[in-house]
Amino acid sequence: MIGSFPESAKPASNLVAANQTLHRSRNRRLCQVVERCARAFVSSEGDTVQGDLEGMLFLVAEAMGAVDAMLLISSPVISWQSRVDVVVSQQPVDVLNRLADFSLDSLIQSGEALSDIYQCRAPQSGQDISVWQYLLGGMPGLVLPLVSHGSPRAVMAFAFEKDELVLSSEGRSALLTLAHMAVVFADVGVLDTLLQCQVRVAEDIERLSGVGSWEFHPATNLLRVSPQLKQLFGLLDGEAVRLPYLARRIHQDDRQRVLATVTESLRQGEGYQLECRIVLPTGRQRRVYVRAEVERQQNGEIWRYGLVQDIGSTNRLESTLPLYHRIVEQMEEGVLVLSCSGTVESVNPAFCRMTGYSAATLAGKQLQSLHRAQHPPAFYRNILVSSCRTGSWVGEIDHRLASGDVVAHLVRVTTIRREDESVRYLVIMLQGATSGRQLSLSTEWLANRDVLTGLPNRNLAIQRIETAITTADAPKQVGVVVINIDDFKPINDSLGHVYGDELLKAFGLRLIRCGLGSENVARLGGDEFCVLIPHLTSQDDALQVVTRIRQLEQQSYDLDAGFEVYVSVCMGVAIYPQHGDSALQLLNNADTALHEAKRAGRDSVCYYHNDMTLAAASRLELISQLRVALQNGSGLRLFYQPQVDAITGQLVGLEALIRWQHPADGLLLPDRFLGSAHDAGLMPDIDRFALQQTARQIFHWRSKGLLVVPVAVNISQQSFVAGNLLEQLQSLVGLFGLQPGDIELELTEGALLEPTPQVLTLISAINDLGIGLVIDDFGTGYSSLGYLHRFPLQKLKIDRSFVSGVEDAGDSQVITRTIVKMAQELGFGLVAEGVENARQADFLSRSGCVVHQGFWYDQALEPESVEGMLQALPSESLPE
Repeated sequence: MIGSFPESAKPASNLVAANQTLHRSRNRRLCQVVERCARAFVSSEGDTVQGDLEGMLFLVAEAMGAVDAMLLISSPVISWQSRVDVVVSQQPVDVLNRLADFSLDSLIQSGEALSDIYQCRAPQSGQDISVWQYLLGGMPGLVLPLVSHGSPRAVMAFAFEKDELVLSSEGRSALLTLAHMAVVFADVGVLDTLLQCQVRVAEDIERLSGVGSWEFHPATNLLRVSPQLKQLFGLLDGEAVRLPYLARRIHQDDRQRVLATVTESLRQGEGYQLECRIVLPTGRQRRVYVRAEVERQQNGEIWRYGLVQDIGSTNRLESTLPLYHRIVEQMEEGVLVLSCSGTVESVNPAFCRMTGYSAATLAGKQLQSLHRAQHPPAFYRNILVSSCRTGSWVGEIDHRLASGDVVAHLVRVTTIRREDESVRYLVIMLQGATSGRQLSLSTEWLANRDVLTGLPNRNLAIQRIETAITTADAPKQVGVVVINIDDFKPINDSLGHVYGDELLKAFGLRLIRCGLGSENVARLGGDEFCVLIPHLTSQDDALQVVTRIRQLEQQSYDLDAGFEVYVSVCMGVAIYPQHGDSALQLLNNADTALHEAKRAGRDSVCYYHNDMTLAAASRLELISQLRVALQNGSGLRLFYQPQVDAITGQLVGLEALIRWQHPADGLLLPDRFLGSAHDAGLMPDIDRFALQQTARQIFHWRSKGLLVVPVAVNISQQSFVAGNLLEQLQSLVGLFGLQPGDIELELTEGALLEPTPQVLTLISAINDLGIGLVIDDFGTGYSSLGYLHRFPLQKLKIDRSFVSGVEDAGDSQVITRTIVKMAQELGFGLVAEGVENARQADFLSRSGCVVHQGFWYDQALEPESVEGMLQALPSESLPE
């Protein structure tokens, strides 16, 4: 019998009774956890499989009293799908390293009973250790192998410090059910990945072909449209679509005809085809082809589906063919059209002038004959083959003119293809000396200019800095300022790349117009610009340039999107010869100074000094170590700082604060590593860790019968932009049974996103999960106060900079009272952070803010210390 006590090992009767009670309790909790996991799996998304399985395994291991747990699943759905390995352990890296040496086949074959739960006892002294004893770290355990049609599907295993759990029949059934459920869920995740891939491919095909699709269920009035169709109608991706809206977009001269066709189609139960014009929100017109089909299902219901194609470009092409012909006739470049076999189909007058041959002479000739064998036959064949294979060929060809002279021309060969991608024509463009020179200049421009803004690019900027250094006579100096637009990515993501590009162009133009000169301004890439100061006499000259650039922040940018955008910048400054003796070194050091400025916060300026190079190297090493810690799940810990009602002294909330147990430097506070993590794009991973650990801790406290107060978790702007925050939260709510109010998300005011429909929809969905949004450091950011009523906020946190100044009568007191009054009027909760003495606490309480957080009450505590505070809460406050 699995887990039964041998007769010789039975303990004393009272210990037996205690053990039996413990095992009954654990079996009961196991069944409850399995039931909860089943409900969570039903609502989970396929892209959260790994995290959901890990959460499930954690809950089951805790319910059973296991110290280590592992789950290995093979997927027969796709041959290339790798094995899913999920480990819950205090030393997960050690377990994963041991697992890496074994295949699923070898592990299952090592079991004694493939059809049942396998009991693995701790090895005796001197006894050979089995595979499972090795993998379980020498501890006793339970192994659940799953085999389907003779092939191994999965293995679930649990290790215990002492004797393994004695499974009841209900517990055994629940555990087997859970194992099968995990396999099914993993397969669903694989299928979901495949489905999402196919959806993306379909969307890409629609986007590339200019075709949008739709489907409509008349019985329920349900309409689904593809992203490309929304784009055709000028709609935002997250914007809801209804039939009346689409009907209103039809041009008024076409609307009656279209509606009559659709109405007749609905009456007859048949499809239709038509062309019409639609009017976009910008007022621009677009001509489209619409096709509808009808599908009758077995239950008698009717589905309609179809496509909408932009045919404006096709009609324009047909109407402008005569114009194109006239343009080719007037071109200075010679144009010759060959059939796919190399026979001349047509030429323009310029080609005849350049070669001396008439159009009648060239008609029907082969390419090789035009050059009178100046190159071997294989040369011309290779040109044709290369052009057909790659789509183009560029090079010089020597050929003999009608006059007998041999000349070299630059030749460009391109292909025109049929719908099936087979080559129909080859077009040869012949350029003379003048045209070749123009091509050279054009190529040089592209190599040295930013295509979007027309400004010098990094390559030309380095050349001009090098020239300035070479021509600078002592004591003249050369300055370089590298500029980065603050929070450009959220603007670009929320408004769209088109408006982001408009902002970059407008910003570059303003740099030029503020007296810096077009030859001294460059765009290095992304939202990063560079200003060259070629003739510095002192550092004050550089300061004047920085001041002029900062004055640009006072002017808004109208991006034609209904938004006025104000932007600030961070700048890094380096000066020759103090900070570098070459252009590349000067530019790199200015970039290093820029990173320091960004670490200091928005609207910052930093001048380079030599210690920054060492600091940059240290940051790189720190980032590398942090990546390892995140991957291994080791070293990062959460502490919890109490939030206290200053009137009653009662604990009313907690804030989760991350710490890093660094292998060499000990316990690191967030200011030592979060800035580097932000620069390296690691904040979504850190936020994910904090959310998971907080959810687990809440579940742990609640399972002990403790009252749970709201726990605030800091979330970065990067996590909001990353796109899967909602799915993470939905998964945690389902797996850990989170209740409304258990978790609050803290987002700094400076990171508050533009209230676009997509952002508001996301925050509303998070709020519907019972997770509130708190604005941290309120009063220090740049967000418009008009945004506040548009966000479903729960609380504002008064920044510590105001709290520290309230002891002195002045601006801090006025600002703090204003924030309190505004929060009360808008119905927001309030928390004051950084409260460090009695005078601050007294002023805040008298002003109307009674929830405080800071060292005056307590520091950030380990979870075990928080448990004592939760136990001390009044028993009447516990939920029934």
